[in-house]
Amino acid sequence: MIICESSVGVDRTAEDVFGFLAEPSNTVQWVDVCIELKKVSEGPFGVGAELLYTHKQGSKVTIMQGEVTAYEWPRRLAYRYIDAMFTVDISFTIQPESAGVKLTHRAEIQPKTLMMKLLSPLIRMATPRAMASDLQKLKLILEKA
Repeated sequence: MIICESSVGVDRTAEDVFGFLAEPSNTVQWVDVCIELKKVSEGPFGVGAELLYTHKQGSKVTIMQGEVTAYEWPRRLAYRYIDAMFTVDISFTIQPESAGVKLTHRAEIQPKTLMMKLLSPLIRMATPRAMASDLQKLKLILEKA
């Protein structure tokens, strides 16, 4: 399993940050590889809501089935995405600080195929940089709002 975590301070309220993260369509604004994230199930957005995550790695476009696994307003949000090659658990934890919040983004990536297991060292090296870059982009978006 590959586990990566990145944190950033954001000069916004926990409610503002959680509200932005809890709108799937906002993901394309700050996650570089995301083409689309949309809710595909009926009912409110919360635990059990089903998602489709379309992303691009190099020239390959992949769609992952997703589900909201935690929805604890306004402090924790988590998803699980599954496709033929990976199971990916993503979580966001929002902790109030004296000026704004500390936002922590965690990814647990479980390769399923032999090829992806062999590529794990490369994924383990690239993922933290991508997460940190995406979080900085998110911070800028949230602080401009």
